[in-house]
Amino acid sequence: METGRGQLLKVSLTTLINALGATIFTYVLSLKLLTVTGSAIGYGVNIFIGPVVGMIFAPLIGKIIDTYSKKKIAILAELGLIISLLTFLEVYPYVQNNLLYVAIGFTCFNNLCARFFTISYLSSVPDLVEKSQLQRLNVVQTTGVAITNMLALPIAGFYMD
Repeated sequence: METGRGQLLKVSLTTLINALGATIFTYVLSLKLLTVTGSAIGYGVNIFIGPVVGMIFAPLIGKIIDTYSKKKIAILAELGLIISLLTFLEVYPYVQNNLLYVAIGFTCFNNLCARFFTISYLSSVPDLVEKSQLQRLNVVQTTGVAITNMLALPIAGFYMD
């Protein structure tokens, strides 16, 4: 295990970049659904899915992460996310008439992948940084997630213009 501030910085940046990317994508897709469907339901459903998927699958996700290698789960979850993003990019031009339904399925799968990654990654944090750095990491991650949530919507809105 690498020690000190370098490892703390790596773990913090990984968490923040992952959170920022996921949040921006969720808002961009939600704004696109609002534009395409003309309905706030499309916008709201996409944002609402994340917590619902998390509640439904939390026990299963926790059991799987406790049973198998956290590193392998995190890698597989990120690969699943990348493959689904590339697939969505490929099919997007062809699903305009059914974009809401495709987006709902896509968002469910992405949220599952993101939750597998996040939970396996965060449960590995004690193995990634020194015990003396855990409190500092917690502060950095909590602050970073708050900043991410504040920045994501304006960035998504800028991207949509």
